[in-house]
Amino acid sequence: MAIEQKSVQELVEKEPFRPFRIVTASGKEYVVENPDLVIVMRSEIFYAFPKKNRWTLIPISQITSIEDEESAA
Repeated sequence: MAIEQKSVQELVEKEPFRPFRIVTASGKEYVVENPDLVIVMRSEIFYAFPKKNRWTLIPISQITSIEDEESAA
């Protein structure tokens, strides 16, 4: 099942915000602890690494799952 841009946007905007983990087809995982560090675009997600001067673009088409961070820990 493909993840949709709208689904990710809803998680980022949810009040109250709940941290979540993005898992990609390559096995990389990105923990979203702060919604201000993520921008959901049409086909990619801009992800800024917390407390680092680094960022990456995550293709939405490569996301295999999104997990609740509390249950994934």
